[in-house]
Parts: sequence; C-alpha cells; structure tokens
Amino acid sequence: KFWQGATEIASTESGYFSSVLVGLWCRMLDFLLDTCSLINVSYCPSIALLFRTRYDHRAGWVRVAQEELARERMKLPPNPQAGRAMNWASSWLGMPVEVLGEDRLNLVDEIRKALAAGSEQRSQFAHLGEATAIVALLDQGTGRLLSDDLGARGEARRRRVQAISSVGVLSELIIRGVEPSVLTEAVVDGYLDTLRKNGRMNARLTYADLARGDLGPWA
Repeated sequence: KFWQGATEIASTESGYFSSVLVGLWCRMLDFLLDTCSLINVSYCPSIALLFRTRYDHRAGWVRVAQEELARERMKLPPNPQAGRAMNWASSWLGMPVEVLGEDRLNLVDEIRKALAAGSEQRSQFAHLGEATAIVALLDQGTGRLLSDDLGARGEARRRRVQAISSVGVLSELIIRGVEPSVLTEAVVDGYLDTLRKNGRMNARLTYADLARGDLGPWA
C-alpha cells in the first residue's frame, strides 16, 4: 500500500545533462496513534511489543504528538512516561506525519477547538495531536485513529473517520483469537490495572469484558 508522486527535472548546460528526481513514498497507514494512546500502551512492555510486532509498517504518528511528548518530558516536574513513550514510538513508527497547507491547518484548528470545548485544558496545544491525526486520516481516506481519548474518538467518528482505543484493539484481537499466548487474562488485566493505577482509566473493565466486546466508554 504505497503511492508515489514524482517530478523529473532535466536541464542541459554546456553539454551537461542532469536529471533530478523529486519523489515521495508515503505509507498508507492502518492506524495513527495519538499522544494518549502512545503513553498508555508504553506502560506495559508486553502490550507495547505486541503492537510493534503486529503493526510495524502499518501504524504511524503525527509530528505534533512527537512534539507534545517532548514537552511533557521536559516540563517541571517531567512526565517520565512521556520519555518512555517517545523512545518506544521513535523505535518503530517512522517519520511522523505532518499536515501542511492553510486550509488543512484551519481544519485542524477547528477540530482542536471542538475537542477543547468544555475541557479544563486551556493550552493552545491541548488536543492538537488528536485534531492533526484526524485531518491526516481524512486526507488519506482510510485508516483509523487510535486514541484513548473518548472525545477524540467521538469527534473522529462525527467526521467519518474510524476510531478505536488501545483497549478496543486488544478486544478485537482477543475475539479473533489472535496472539493468545501473549494476550492472556493475566497480561490484559495487568494492562488495565496499570492504566487505573496511573490515573489513565476509570472504567472497571476486565479481560472478560474485552472478550465479550463490552468496552463501555472505551468503545
């Protein structure tokens, strides 16, 4: 799943011929992970490894998410998990996707403001990563937003972009019987417990819920 755009520029000067090929190979991504999901998945090494091995070359992130993790890592006091998430993402997600062009950036800002409405986060950067990922997926025309932010998933779906949480991905794999040796009850419940202990989840979900596809607010 690749597309290529290229322009060949040829010139002749003093009998010298030069040809410059300007091209771009762009992966068509199944998932774009936002900052929230990057942090959450990176808490659990076995789940992080599963995502990396199963979705390598099929998942990506946006430049804004990379920058947000860098800010979280450098702020006082720093968020140590942001550094771990940055290292994990950088090790396999490749070059971050960027959204360019005035009209697309205006759409990013529109979505960001919609996500920020009623939110306690007042920073100009709040929800910028989720908004950018939604616009990138709109432009790609396929793929899913992988976000553990309920509002971001809702906004994506309102704009006809498919969205799923990290818990939703695990539920899909469990129901399909994929990687049963990795996605044991102990590992999945451990991941969910870790999210709760770190204030990343309130829902009392368990492996049994995921096996039924009963995800509550994480659907």
